Amino acid sequence: GGTLALADSTSNYINITGVQLEVGESATEFERRPYTTELQLCQRYYFRTASYAGYATVAIGYLNSSTQVNFSFQFPVEMRASPSSSRSGFRARYQGGSRTISGIASTYASKSHTELGMTASSTIPTGYPVGLQINGNAADFVAFDAEL
Repeated sequence: GGTLALADSTSNYINITGVQLEVGESATEFERRPYTTELQLCQRYYFRTASYAGYATVAIGYLNSSTQVNFSFQFPVEMRASPSSSRSGFRARYQGGSRTISGIASTYASKSHTELGMTASSTIPTGYPVGLQINGNAADFVAFDAEL
């Protein structure tokens, strides 16, 4: 009849919405938070640059040496703690050329912003602003993690 054995197939599932779990024995009024509020609460723990299919510039930096570029990132909300960072698939772009990035290190980190030092594959000419640019792959990112 009308019985569904959930474990019989990986395509069997139940959708549940509008549930609020409570600590203790007293129920409180159901809390509905706007999407923007929920997003800001999540961004306290993790922030990732948006994915782009093209060659988008996600940060502007300055030359610290002929191959070292520092990029500053301002977070949309204050994070829970100073985050760690990770990245995939970027290059340093300047007027007239670009360099692949061979290394990354945090040079400064706080709850509100961080600065990442990235080592370019070869010398970058002085006198130009340097952009941190996605290599054209939508899977490329810079992420900041302040998980517990």
